[in-house]
Order: sequence, then C-alpha cells, then structure tokens
Amino acid sequence: MICISKKWLLPLCICIPFFVVAQQTIDPEIYESYDALVGLENTGLFNGSEFKDAYVNTDKTFRYFEQYNFVKGTVVYHNQFYSNVLLRYDLLEDDVITKSDNNLGLFNVKLQAEAVSEFTIYSRHFVQINPTELEVKDRGFFEVGYEGSSMSMYVKHRKKKREKAIGSAVQYSFIGDNFYLLAYNNTYFVIHSVRDLRKAIPKKEKEIKSYYKSYQALYKSNPALFMSNIAKYLDGTTTN
Repeated sequence: MICISKKWLLPLCICIPFFVVAQQTIDPEIYESYDALVGLENTGLFNGSEFKDAYVNTDKTFRYFEQYNFVKGTVVYHNQFYSNVLLRYDLLEDDVITKSDNNLGLFNVKLQAEAVSEFTIYSRHFVQINPTELEVKDRGFFEVGYEGSSMSMYVKHRKKKREKAIGSAVQYSFIGDNFYLLAYNNTYFVIHSVRDLRKAIPKKEKEIKSYYKSYQALYKSNPALFMSNIAKYLDGTTTN
C-alpha cells in the first residue's frame, strides 16, 4: 500500500481551479477533493490495527456511541485532517474505528488512540484530554460541551459491559456510565453531580443552587446538556 502524506496537499491543490493561494485556511472540501483524488486507502488513515468485536451476542444494546452503524464524520489523525470518513466510536475501550467505503470495507480499523487528537461524529465534537493530574482511568476522548473564557465543561461518554449466562452461551449488555470534566483555574475536576460542581467552585455555590432549582427537570432528562449550560451560565456570572 502506498501512503501519501497530506504535506503534499498544497502543491497538488494548485492545479484545482477553485484553490486560492492567499487564503489562510483550507476549506474541508479541498481535503475531500484530495482524498477522492488519491483514495483514502492510499493515505495514512488506515494506519491502525484490525478491530473485531468479541461481544456480538447482546441483548440489542451496543458498545458504541449513539448507534451501531458507521456514519460519516471527520478526524484529525497523526496531525492530518480527514473529512467525510466512516467512523464509529467504541465507548467500551475508548477507541475510534473506521473502515473504507469501498471493497476494503470488509475490515474495521482501530485507529491508534494516542494519534487521534479530535474527531466529530453525529455533529458532536470530541477532543483528547490526558491531564496527568486526572486520577481516573478514563482519560482520552471527551465531548466538548462548552469551552469558555474562564471555564470549560466536557462530557466523558463510556459504557460498562455486563454478562448474563443463557444456557451454554453468554449474553452481553452495555450500560451507559458517563461523567463530566470541568476545566477551571488551570485545574481539572471530575464531576458526577451538582454537588461535585459546588465543591469544585465554592465561590459560585449560590449561583449553582439557583440554576439547579430553575432547571432541575433538565438535569434529570438531559444531564449532559444541563452541565454544558450551567458551565456557560457560570462563565458569564460574577461573584463578590
């Protein structure tokens, strides 16, 4: 297999009529045109190991983010941007999986996790965060909930596996087990509840209690959205 680095993208794009030399950023369509020209299988995207799901006998739950099937998204892999790529996010092992949409699609490829800096799937943006001071196993990929001037909130999506014996076989189920990551004052705080948020930002305890009282229903129905919204709210409030 011949892999062509995207460092040669700009010279190739000079031949494309709609390329403007003076522009500072390259439109994603340029990358799509390049990938179509050389073929994704000839880039560095499939530089990973083959992925095989060992837990296919399930109770109709699955280990992946949102859906079982692959969907088109984007990924920055080995500092190179790829768009319109088939992706699936494995929440059990925290891996990004891809495959070709041509005859190579028989093989699922697990991307090297340390080489994936960010990706988007289902129009949701994920970034890699590996703070050394974060004393939890689940470092790695976090969904961007809110990024502001003084604080940011990220969502850690993950699933746990359960086993159930049915006759001589084993059936697997996957249960969501998310938490949140608050970045505040150059420190990361693991957040599981509103109580954890109050402990992390004691100076804003009054505002947190007031916001929770007003949006308690949202906290119960969509805690990820609640955490993102409250971070945005607190980022815009001031306290004495």
